[in-house]
Amino acid sequence: AALARELGDMSDVPQNVKKEVVGIIREMKQLWKDNNAGGVSELRLWIDSMQRLSGFSRELSLQLCLAMSRCLAVERGTSRPNRVELQQAFVRMGGVRHVCNMMMMRLDDEVVVGHVIRLLTASIRNSPLASEALQRDGLSNLKLVFRSIERHRKCWEVAEAGCLLVGNLCCCTATDDGKLMPSRTAAHRTCQGVMASEGAMDMVVELVETYLQEVKDLANKAQILMQEKVKEAEKEDLKSEEILVGKSAPKPKLGKMGLKDRIMKVQANVELRAAWQKVIDTELPSGRVQDAALQALILITVANQDTTRQLAGTFWVQHINAIVDLGADFTEKAKEKVDEKKNRKKRRQGVESDSDSDDGLLGKGARRRKKDNNKIELPTGEARKSMTSLESLSHKLHLIVDVLRGRAAKDRPHLAIRACRLAQILLEHHRSLLEKVRALGNNECRAVAVRLIGGPVPEDNREVEQPFNTMHSIVAALIITLKCHSENSMVITAVMTTLAELRAIALLSAPAGMRIGGSGVEKAWQALLIQAAGPGTDAEHMMRQAAKILVKRADQTAQGDHRKSVQGIMPNELEGYGEWLTPRCRPHAAAAKSIAESLASDALRGTWSAGGEPGRWEKIEKRREQLDKEQKLRDEKKAAAAAGMTVEEYRAQIAATALPEVEEASSTSSQSGGKGRDEEADLDLPDWEEEDMMGEQKWLRAVGFGEHDQEDFDRMWRKPITDALLFNMPEKATPGSKWAEKAATARRKLQEEAEALGVPLEDALDELLVVEMLESVQGKLRVRALVRPQDRIQQNVIEMRAADITKPAQTAKSVTGELCKNMKKNGYLLPKLGIHVKMTRRSASLAQLRSE
Repeated sequence: AALARELGDMSDVPQNVKKEVVGIIREMKQLWKDNNAGGVSELRLWIDSMQRLSGFSRELSLQLCLAMSRCLAVERGTSRPNRVELQQAFVRMGGVRHVCNMMMMRLDDEVVVGHVIRLLTASIRNSPLASEALQRDGLSNLKLVFRSIERHRKCWEVAEAGCLLVGNLCCCTATDDGKLMPSRTAAHRTCQGVMASEGAMDMVVELVETYLQEVKDLANKAQILMQEKVKEAEKEDLKSEEILVGKSAPKPKLGKMGLKDRIMKVQANVELRAAWQKVIDTELPSGRVQDAALQALILITVANQDTTRQLAGTFWVQHINAIVDLGADFTEKAKEKVDEKKNRKKRRQGVESDSDSDDGLLGKGARRRKKDNNKIELPTGEARKSMTSLESLSHKLHLIVDVLRGRAAKDRPHLAIRACRLAQILLEHHRSLLEKVRALGNNECRAVAVRLIGGPVPEDNREVEQPFNTMHSIVAALIITLKCHSENSMVITAVMTTLAELRAIALLSAPAGMRIGGSGVEKAWQALLIQAAGPGTDAEHMMRQAAKILVKRADQTAQGDHRKSVQGIMPNELEGYGEWLTPRCRPHAAAAKSIAESLASDALRGTWSAGGEPGRWEKIEKRREQLDKEQKLRDEKKAAAAAGMTVEEYRAQIAATALPEVEEASSTSSQSGGKGRDEEADLDLPDWEEEDMMGEQKWLRAVGFGEHDQEDFDRMWRKPITDALLFNMPEKATPGSKWAEKAATARRKLQEEAEALGVPLEDALDELLVVEMLESVQGKLRVRALVRPQDRIQQNVIEMRAADITKPAQTAKSVTGELCKNMKKNGYLLPKLGIHVKMTRRSASLAQLRSE
């Protein structure tokens, strides 16, 4: 017993080798107590001992795996031999082969399999040379390891260790001072292909699916059980209410009856508590396996288009197989239900009847379904014109959606980040394929346009309802993740980057007849964003809050940098509430902030397009009520001052005199059925269709929301733009001066040139500035301003000012501010996000302008 407590279970060790086994275990334990992880000589001794004695003792096999893992994993600094040399020595001495042979002898023991996998992980971690040596040693050992992992995939320790092995075979782990994504060596790129071809990728995907489904099934069972308990409690409450209504309730008994009731109540909830406790106990290892599996899939596919393509195909096949299995389970359950009903009918009748008719019906239905399944029909309607690439993408991302919506990702931000990162890799691959399709499609469209010269060319002006409906699940899952981790800057960064990729893919996946990247596609994406957020959720507010969180984290990072420089401390010594972003994360967070603001704009446009400005009429009504109260107060003060009393005395007098009239009016209205009173009240209601809060006409449209025609431009934009530009232009020359005479001479010369070219002169030739609209799309207005100086001095001044105001900072200061002021003076409500003006200048002759 003392030997078992000291060294472990020795019951399986033969007596002739027991002394040697005990000596080896004690030496390993003493070596570890002396803070010595071992060197090449100890590693050689341990490999030899494993080769000779692992078949006699399970405990010795476990201890040898632990000792060699510590020896290969510990960092040794500048001492020799270093970690990489020991890893190469382990492979050269046949350590991988001997360890795999020992694992095959104890294949049914999941603990031994887990220790062996962790030893192999330690032997190749952060060492491309060791990975290359492992490949030269042969892939048969790796195949045995993968089959062992599949055999014990229900053991979460084996599954997690297997995922870590796959990840370390494909890439070096990130270091504190190294690159976030280090360059791939040839050995690691070869391992990526090996993992995809030898079934490791399929194995990892299956592990994710298995552990997700396990937690989901347990949670569903616990939820159903809880609903049953709630229904039972409601029935008991209903019975007690019936007793109280029918007769007096029985008096509750004290003493043993109260204790018994409490015991029965606890026993009734034991099953429910056990169900939820099982969910919690299963969720913890499931989250660890999902984390390691997603990291392995990322390392297999990152910077490798071939393995990314294979992973996309694996996800697609996995989802299709899941649908087929679900249909098979449904059919099997339906058949069992039919058989049960048939057997119940037989038992009730007590007669052994012939079931050929039922079987015939079932067989005919099955044959009919088979015939329908074998029949291939072409799609019709909108399905014939839609792109199936989005449907394929939704199949590929279905497993990632399940991870994001699962219970494990709700309290594990790193798991959500890895799921988003894997989704980004797949989306980037899908977008590259769409760009190739777009390029080929543009070439074909040009060829068709050449053939159709002289005939009508189809326009891309179709309107399709919900063309991106298949993307709803992934967008909704990302928004749910953003809600769960609304304060975590790295989760916000990952979610925003993924949404940006989805937006780019949506704009490239326009159905037939819709212009790629056009306004119709943008409106469809905006509608999808609002719909995925769900009812009662302000998507715009959520995106703007995410952008504010990133700005706040940037400020906290700046504070942390200041403390580091002043106090001379390390980042892990920073204390206080907040986050300190590493230098590698800062540019990604800054880019995510811009993406969040862009998505907020999309959400705002989608909300306006769906139902106008949210809460606009409520604000107008509140403002109207406030203005009415203020006007009433002013009238009361004026009347009270005229009567020589205070406002309170005036109100009391009005209330005393108005009380009988109110009673008389109420009695009259009661005699007439109250109809007259309702009609008078209806007349006082505001008519929102004809008047606004100030009695003016209702706002016609949102500025910049839609496209403007020439009438809109002349009515709204021409005067403010002209005034804003003239504010920065010099005045004309004084009439009668020599500069005015030179201007008249220049005009006559310009008329002669125009007559020679056959170009009619405009009436506005004498004007200094002429503003013309060139193009108008949603959110953008392109305008050309023709400046015609009347003399040389005026031209020089205009060139100087034009060079100044075309600079972005000066444009925002001089032109944008003046334009906004002029629009407010003219009675226009400015957009919520303001107006951005961009100016460029160039010189052109009259002939060039005529040709344009």
